Amino acid sequence: NEINNLRSVISKKGEKIMKLEKHNAKILEENVASKEALRVALRKAQAENDERTKKQSQAIENLRLEKIALKKRTLEINKSRENDQALQAAVMKSQKERFTADMKVQQEHYTSTLQRKCEDIEKLQMSIKEKDIRYTVKAAVDVLCQNVSADLKDVE
Repeated sequence: NEINNLRSVISKKGEKIMKLEKHNAKILEENVASKEALRVALRKAQAENDERTKKQSQAIENLRLEKIALKKRTLEINKSRENDQALQAAVMKSQKERFTADMKVQQEHYTSTLQRKCEDIEKLQMSIKEKDIRYTVKAAVDVLCQNVSADLKDVE
């Protein structure tokens, strides 16, 4: 009877061991599945992180390229502004030189005109003097003629 009791205890212990082994196998299987799920989740998270890093790197590169383009554009605008200022200065200088040349030509024209007017005035003054002299001579001749005529009348 004790043997039967021992067999019964051994049988129960065997069943309990079997249950524990099944339970351990199930837990081990769940643990393996959980680890695999964690590996998959980790790979997915790493892939997402890599993708996010790649997008950020691309965004940073795009911003760097935009910054370079904006610097170039700023330099072009500044150079264009400098060119415009230089062109404006050249135009102003050219206009000033042209104005100076025009004033010189106009002054020469006025000087020439004034000189001709002075020459005309001198000619007119000479002409007036000559006429005055002629009138004076004519008047003197007329007076002489009248005197001669009067003298002739007196002599007669």
